[in-house]
Amino acid sequence: MAWEYTLKAQRDNPVLQEKNIKYTLDAVNLAQKLGCKKFIGAGSQAEYGKVDTVISPETAAEPLTAYGMAKYSAGILSRKLCQQYEIIHIWARIFSVYGCYDKEGTMLNYAIDCFVNGNTAKFSSATQMWDYLHEKDAGKFLYLIGEYSTHSRIYCVANGESRPLREFIMELRDLCNPDAKCEFAEKTDSESEEISLQVNIEALIQDTGYRPQIQFQEGIADVVYYSMKKQ
Repeated sequence: MAWEYTLKAQRDNPVLQEKNIKYTLDAVNLAQKLGCKKFIGAGSQAEYGKVDTVISPETAAEPLTAYGMAKYSAGILSRKLCQQYEIIHIWARIFSVYGCYDKEGTMLNYAIDCFVNGNTAKFSSATQMWDYLHEKDAGKFLYLIGEYSTHSRIYCVANGESRPLREFIMELRDLCNPDAKCEFAEKTDSESEEISLQVNIEALIQDTGYRPQIQFQEGIADVVYYSMKKQ
């Protein structure tokens, strides 16, 4: 969970991202020294790159950024090392998690700041499909993976229900301030290349016995309250 160099300006730097691969292998070596029987690594949706269909653990990984490439490399190399140590290796590819403690530069935090303070929020066309998972549900999934998964495998950790991104934005606007203004740009040719998230989490549900419990409206209300309390 301690991946370094995650800021936008650093995510596509191969030299910086490569360091995280070693850190992941260091974590496996420490797990072996501690006598651990299971290693759970935090992968990323970025390992898949741009996918037009529903994403599952079996979907081919074709990362586009140095961050995604390093996550994918860390996953396959740590799996190899775990095999040598006879440690169960689980790679949890985490999708779009949101919550109160997210970093300031996220789209949701930008939108909340604009809506609450009466500024016009400006977005792309926001027509791509998106999947938001609340931080508490994400944490529960990771805990249950550790408790119940009995063999090495890859999981997609997501909500499993996708909607156009614009719907999430409008729901957030109505919660913060129904009179707030937001502008969506016309869809461009370049936007057709944007990443869209539709995720199959049936394997995760089957192995953990858990489904996401927190709907976006409930979860984002907590984020708005936390954000306003900080101001």
